[in-house]
This record gives sequence, structure tokens and C-alpha cells, in this order.
Amino acid sequence: MPASPPEASSPPRRSVYFVVEYRWEPAAVEAVRRAYPQHRADTDRLGAGGQLWMIGTLSHSDVAVDFDTAENTCTAEDAHPPIRAIAVFRDRLAAERFRAGDPLFTQHWATSSPVQRWSALEY
Repeated sequence: MPASPPEASSPPRRSVYFVVEYRWEPAAVEAVRRAYPQHRADTDRLGAGGQLWMIGTLSHSDVAVDFDTAENTCTAEDAHPPIRAIAVFRDRLAAERFRAGDPLFTQHWATSSPVQRWSALEY
């Protein structure tokens, strides 16, 4: 009996998200760490509301850096802490509100790109 043909996979689904890339100067890393608890509370609220899909830092290496510790300190032995991050939202308004109200931006510790529309294929 011949083998069954492999099952065809579903075609990718096109989704639209809205991305904010932001960065801070290396000299501002400590200020960003101090602002992190409020920043995290804001992102948790947006995530729980379904508006924020994902968020995270972009590092210089494969070494993991964790701002989210009880002491709110960098846990990796990385000589180059992250200075960039991205946030991916499900709608443009949520992304704009994030840029307008997050403490990293209101306190001028970070600057952000304009909201960018991302048309993604999901496999």
C-alpha cells in the first residue's frame, strides 16, 4: 500500500500589527531601570486589554538581560546593556497612546520611531 501524501499545511495568514521601536542613550540606562516598574505596569495593562501583542529589548549579544527582577537590576554579565526595544500592538491607537503616555517617553529617557504598520505573514 503506498504511503499517504503529506498533509498540506495551511497557507500563511496575513496579519497587520503596529510597531514602535524605541531607544535610549547608554548614559540613560540607570534612569530607564528606575522607570521600568511604571513602564511594566503600563505594558501589563495594555497586554491584559489585548492591545499589546509583544514587547522586548533588542540586545547586542546572545546574553540575556533581565530588567524584570525583584531588585530591578540587570542580571546578565553583559558589558553592553540593551538600549533598544520594540513593542508590537494590535491597533494603531494603542501604539500612539503608548508613545504619548509611557514614562520612558514622558520623562524623555527614550525616543521612539513613528508608529510603523507591519504587514506580517503568520505560518
